[in-house]
Amino acid sequence: MEYMAGGSLSDVSQIFGGALEEEVVRLYTREILHGLKYLHENGIVHCDLKCKNVLVGSSGNVKLADFGSAKRLKESKADGVSVQVAVQSIDGTPLWMAPEVLRNEGLDFVLDIWSLGCTVIEMATGRPPWGTKTSNPVAAVLEIACGNEKPQFPRHFSDEGLDFLERCLERDPKRRWSAEELLNIHLYQEIQ
Repeated sequence: MEYMAGGSLSDVSQIFGGALEEEVVRLYTREILHGLKYLHENGIVHCDLKCKNVLVGSSGNVKLADFGSAKRLKESKADGVSVQVAVQSIDGTPLWMAPEVLRNEGLDFVLDIWSLGCTVIEMATGRPPWGTKTSNPVAAVLEIACGNEKPQFPRHFSDEGLDFLERCLERDPKRRWSAEELLNIHLYQEIQ
């Protein structure tokens, strides 16, 4: 892998006071979405997306890193329905994990989209998702898995940014948007 002189997105946000402006978050998010789309098209779920696992190059480009938790999914026919199943067990960083993963309901590509939403919050606030609940990690994990709440969205985000987060942090994985769908909404398309 090439040397990424900018360090991780976590390092970049610390340089800029812990939080990034929404316009910068949009640029990085679009790049992350391109990486996720590529992985998902190739049957891979990252499973541990967070700012520390996104590296930044000297020109501002990003690369997804730390594939230690990644899983390759394979298609299986169960009762005539195509479902995605994991080849191995599940791991990652709990505060960024999708509720269905914490409930051990299996893996699908949209679990990375939940983690992307958590990563956007992390970039925008300089704190982990569920930041107010990190004093008791076990309680936080139970709340993520079994509760109905979502992590607190950045108060300063535009309506479009909040809508993007709603689409990422949809608790029902069947209603959560894919990387390709998210790339197609105007907010995160190429800047002219």
